[in-house]
Amino acid sequence: MLSFSKKIRLSNITLQDRVFSPYLHQAEIAQRTDSLAQALTEVYAQQFPLLLVVLKGAFRFAADLVARLDFPLEVEFIRLASYENSQSSGQIRTVLGLEDRLSLEDRPILIVEDIVDTGLTLDFLYAQLQARQAHQLATVSLLFKPDNFRGEHPPAYFGFSIPPAFVVGYGLDYQGQGRQLNDIFREKPSAEV
Repeated sequence: MLSFSKKIRLSNITLQDRVFSPYLHQAEIAQRTDSLAQALTEVYAQQFPLLLVVLKGAFRFAADLVARLDFPLEVEFIRLASYENSQSSGQIRTVLGLEDRLSLEDRPILIVEDIVDTGLTLDFLYAQLQARQAHQLATVSLLFKPDNFRGEHPPAYFGFSIPPAFVVGYGLDYQGQGRQLNDIFREKPSAEV
């Protein structure tokens, strides 16, 4: 395992018109995902939860998290859209929804997110799920921006608390680019570019 005292030096990357600098290395992400999986196992191991993965950004985190959970669970996907370029628009729309056949009553639902920013997307999703009689809701997110959060449902579990800067990599993108990066990069302020 990689020692964090010997971090690998990563270079800045450019995606379209923006420059990003290294922020979280894949080894840090893996270690934190291990910790989250342990915490979730303690709570959900005997409950057969539904993991509801919010696409597209959470696909990498969800895949790595699910691989570390050694108990019965079910996985479904939903796609919501709220970002325009690098800012949350505040307008959320469902692009891919849950199947009607799926019963949400009387079972724990764990929403898997890549990042919780303002929290408005989570509030929208909670309202949709509660309208379908879901009552045991919680969220696990790789990243959380507490300084931007304005919602009613903060993540119960999160990997890293980060500042308001825009980030890419490990599933997160900038205008469709950067999802394939194994590390997370933070946008450099224009004065530093």
